[in-house]
Formats: sequence, C-alpha cells, structure tokens
Amino acid sequence: MLSSTEKQFQVVFRFSANYENNIFIDDINLYTKVLPQSLKERGLLILPTINKGQFSVWHYQQPTTLQAVSVFNEVGQLVWRKQFRSNAEKIIAVNLQGQAPGIYFVRMTYDDASRNFTQRIIRQ
Repeated sequence: MLSSTEKQFQVVFRFSANYENNIFIDDINLYTKVLPQSLKERGLLILPTINKGQFSVWHYQQPTTLQAVSVFNEVGQLVWRKQFRSNAEKIIAVNLQGQAPGIYFVRMTYDDASRNFTQRIIRQ
C-alpha cells in the first residue's frame, strides 16, 4: 500500500541477451521496508555505532555531492579515508579491524560544507 507521500512508483526489469526478444517473468514479490526515521530526517545513518571494527554509512538518497568519508581516532589521527567524485554508493562499508578498540569519529565531507557531518562511534 502506498502512503500519501508516495502516490506512484515504477518497477523496471532490464533484460539483455543475444538479440532475443522474449522474456518471461513470473512470481514477482514486492514488499515494503520500514526505514528508520533518523535516516529520512538526516539523510544518512552510521551503523552500528558500537561495533567490532566494521560498520556502514547508509545514505537515504544517492550521495552525489559526497567528497569523502574519513575516520579519526580519539587523538585526531586519520585512520581510514575514502574519497569520491560523484560516484559514492548508498551504502559504504568501513573496516577498522586493524585499529585498537576505542572512540572514533566518522567525518562526512560534502561539496556544500554546511552538510558536513561528524558522528562518534565506538570500536570494541
């Protein structure tokens, strides 16, 4: 069931083969997924915030203006960084398994500096 803010949607199937022209699709299931409210409001989530060295940055929309994701330890040293040029995925995996347990800060840098965002995480 669509909500009042989502009046229409489109489902697309893309098929490419060696000049064939028939495609048969059967047994398609569509389902809804409830997204966290903070993801919709802020536009991104970093989770899990308490982790064993692996976490993800999850954007609500495709992050076309994201320049970099940086992770700093509690004394301000850069321990992980990935840069982007309009090619970031909606879900970005970060691996800190080689780092010591402690407090880290994830810094999101965008083309528009007013959108920059920093969140604290804990590496167990």
